Amino acid sequence: MRGVLKVRRKKILDEKHIKDSLRKRKVYAEIKNDPIRYKIRKENDRLKYLKRKEQKKIKSIAEMTPSQKRMQRKKWRENTRRFVEKKKKERTDRSSSPLNKEEEGVHLIIGAP
Repeated sequence: MRGVLKVRRKKILDEKHIKDSLRKRKVYAEIKNDPIRYKIRKENDRLKYLKRKEQKKIKSIAEMTPSQKRMQRKKWRENTRRFVEKKKKERTDRSSSPLNKEEEGVHLIIGAP
């Protein structure tokens, strides 16, 4: 019985997390469309970052121990790899879309000698 409750609770928390992230995304999109609000938001984010850096919650790579450096660089490599794969997938999706194939066909007909 406990297992069922844990699963149900996890499902509810996941749904809340999804709703919350969608709401945050929508709010951020609205802020980004308004230049004044966007500028204020960016300034607040910068101040939060500087405050956390001051409190030593965020370290530069020079301030890290060798093991922390290895872990951070590993994260960077993983993030870069994921980003490159994502961009590669977007390129292949765009090139294989039906719209682009139609455009290629038009090009071939028009450009034919």
